[in-house]
Amino acid sequence: MRVALATGLSFLFTGALCFLGLELVLRAWAGVSTSVAVVLDCDGEELSDMFVADDRLGLRPKPSRPGHDRRGFRNAEALLTADVVALGDSQTYGSGVDRDQAWPKVLGKRSGLTVYSMAYPSCGPAHESILLEEALALQPRIIIASLYAGNDLFDCFSLAYGGESAPRLRNQNLSIVQEVLDLEASLPLVARIESSRRSENPLRAFLAEHSRVVGALRSMRDAWRGSPWERALIRARLQPGRSVCFEQGSVRTVLTPAYRQLALNLDDPRIGEGLRIALSSLKDMGDKCRQAGTTFAVLLIPTKELVFSSRLEDPRELGPMFEDLVQLETRMWRQAEAFLDRHKIQRISGLRALAGPLDEGLSTYPEDTNGHPSPRGQACLAETVKGALELGGDR
Repeated sequence: MRVALATGLSFLFTGALCFLGLELVLRAWAGVSTSVAVVLDCDGEELSDMFVADDRLGLRPKPSRPGHDRRGFRNAEALLTADVVALGDSQTYGSGVDRDQAWPKVLGKRSGLTVYSMAYPSCGPAHESILLEEALALQPRIIIASLYAGNDLFDCFSLAYGGESAPRLRNQNLSIVQEVLDLEASLPLVARIESSRRSENPLRAFLAEHSRVVGALRSMRDAWRGSPWERALIRARLQPGRSVCFEQGSVRTVLTPAYRQLALNLDDPRIGEGLRIALSSLKDMGDKCRQAGTTFAVLLIPTKELVFSSRLEDPRELGPMFEDLVQLETRMWRQAEAFLDRHKIQRISGLRALAGPLDEGLSTYPEDTNGHPSPRGQACLAETVKGALELGGDR
């Protein structure tokens, strides 16, 4: 019995060492090869590799990463001056596409303007407002902020209520603050949002996100299952509440209404606070840009779900959850647009830019659950921004 137990423990120990060794090798390989990172279904970077702690932002881009400038932003070099500065989150940063395919870079090529990107993942309007001083230091003629419906409200809420980085952003009504804090203590919003798109098994979810070995096994499994679209269909059948497959002719993608719904539920006081903070931050930016003599505009970026809803006669075609999401996002945009118009802030619609090509059978997003625009989608955003700046605004 003891011999069998010792043999079993030895086998487990050896297996764990082999797993750890392979994990380290794959992690290092993914860190230096984008193609390998894609195969392993990861971005090649851990959070600690991408950000450093910051007293005001909570986290800010880590300087001098590969493909980023000495300030940590996704540019070839840290410019001293620029015609245009673009602020935003991963939609503007260009997650999922090459650096030169992100809309700020495409805008620069097509307009002849010098465009400097200060966008990075998880950066909401509240973060953009904090970065504005750095943006104005580049003496730009134009600053373009962005408001993304997918997670900016949550990101703004998190900055104000998730720590001590920006307590000034909290509501002046102390009863609302207490309501939000009590709700967050009993049912953290981040936990609800993450659970809507990940496995309910904590260990499985952790390994799926962090393990490169698991990523390699998943890639081999997926290759056996067939094309990315066929795999998406399988996942949609296995997780009907998390993803919905959309297909019309050559246009197809996977939508995630459950995840988006939580991040846009304005009836949740935390998301309501996120919208208030986002809009007040944009107003503050507009006021400071006017004082500096700088043109200020806001690019409104919808979720992929709202973009594809334009191809439906009735959102209920994709289920009641999808219909609810469309209603929530439409409500959010009505409030945001009315606020920007009231404060005379130029706004640029990303919805028409991203939905228009669908009428011609051309998708502006990847076929999987990725909610970031494809290279075509990024180019459409760049062209829309270029046209709006030439015309003095797109209302």
